[in-house]
Amino acid sequence: MPLTKEIREYETKDMPEYNSKVEEEYKLSFEDYIINQLIETTDSHISFNDRRSLDIYKAKVFLIISLILTSIQLIIVTFK
Repeated sequence: MPLTKEIREYETKDMPEYNSKVEEEYKLSFEDYIINQLIETTDSHISFNDRRSLDIYKAKVFLIISLILTSIQLIIVTFK
């Protein structure tokens, strides 16, 4: 997602300039542009958060496994 200054420049300068040069059917809408940018950003954040959640799940599983193995080792050493 671009910086807010770049978005404002696109809305006030670049888009009207482009729209003045093209036919009616090819003109752009600022609302469509913002919605598309938000969709792209949201999709990338969703996939990033899914990967992060999987990593956290794996970390929890490995911590539990290590605690179980450490407990078993402690029991073996204690009763030996």
